[in-house]
Amino acid sequence: MSDVQGEHSKSIISRTLRHPLSAFIFGALILFVIEWLRGPDIKADGANIHFSVTDRARIENEYKRFWGRTPPADELAALRDEWIIDEALYLRARQVGLDQDDPIIRRYLAKKMSYLIQDSIMVPEPSDEELQAYFQQHLKSFQPEPKYEIEHVRIPSSLVPIADAIQLSLNNNDTRRLSTDGLRIETLTNAGDLEISRQFGVNFHKTLATFPVGEWSSPVATSIGLRFIRIISKDEPAAPPLEHITEQVKNAWRNEKQQALEAEALSRLKSQFTIQIDDLNE
Repeated sequence: MSDVQGEHSKSIISRTLRHPLSAFIFGALILFVIEWLRGPDIKADGANIHFSVTDRARIENEYKRFWGRTPPADELAALRDEWIIDEALYLRARQVGLDQDDPIIRRYLAKKMSYLIQDSIMVPEPSDEELQAYFQQHLKSFQPEPKYEIEHVRIPSSLVPIADAIQLSLNNNDTRRLSTDGLRIETLTNAGDLEISRQFGVNFHKTLATFPVGEWSSPVATSIGLRFIRIISKDEPAAPPLEHITEQVKNAWRNEKQQALEAEALSRLKSQFTIQIDDLNE
């Protein structure tokens, strides 16, 4: 930095510190740090720091996982001192109440407790009868996606006022109207959900699934403009036999069972507290 820039920066800092509000904030910050450093001794509050054999083993194992070797004595000592400093900062932070009413800490602890509950849940293996019953109840979710053959016609904005008449002509197989209005039929064959969504817009296959086969639709908004659409054919393969997709069905069963057991555990947790909800409308 040049001398001119340095002098300019000093001038800005000097003017900032001379401002009454800045001086008040700066002074309060200094007093807070002094009071924090001169606070009650941690040991006097009974919060002693104990670096246990378990703590040492955990640090060594983390080091081995990262570096692939046992930490030498000097590095282990440095890691131990870092752990002790972290513990001292943590205990002091709790003593001065930094863990109180902090939404970030609250959210973190709640999420950590949620993970502990999830890890504590043991999902059993389903019996053959349970798996068969689940498969039958959720048969549609194991079916391959349908394949469509569709026709579609673009509707220029100039022809929107007479769209109903064009749709009637299409359903009456009167293609002369298309030639008169300069329209043409485009075809999409063997199209699954991904291809349909790529052509007409995200999740458009869900809209298409509601259309009857063989009829031209009224104007439909797509990502490539207004379209008349007709499903020529819709191939819906049956779900494969359970023995061909046993692991897939088991995974789905386990996920549903895990969610049910988690909901049950959270319900039990809530029941251990007296819950009072203030009604803001009163």
